[in-house]
Amino acid sequence: MTLGDRVRMDGACAVDLWSALAGIIWHSPDGEAVSYSFRSAARVTTWVREDGDDMEWYCSGPPAVVATWITSAMADKGWSWSLRN
Repeated sequence: MTLGDRVRMDGACAVDLWSALAGIIWHSPDGEAVSYSFRSAARVTTWVREDGDDMEWYCSGPPAVVATWITSAMADKGWSWSLRN
């Protein structure tokens, strides 16, 4: 099951996704850095869920907390993360 599948099927996983995007810097396999504001994290979560609106996910969990399952799923694709200052 992909990260997207889990987020679409389970609202708790969507909260995990928002938390893993807000306040985190994600580093791609080729060295690019990606980070999201709280609002942008909500927009991405809504896009992955393919349901609801951004405000449903805005501040839906604690920011800058990456669940182990997300770390593992992203590491499998070569991504790593660090905290945003």
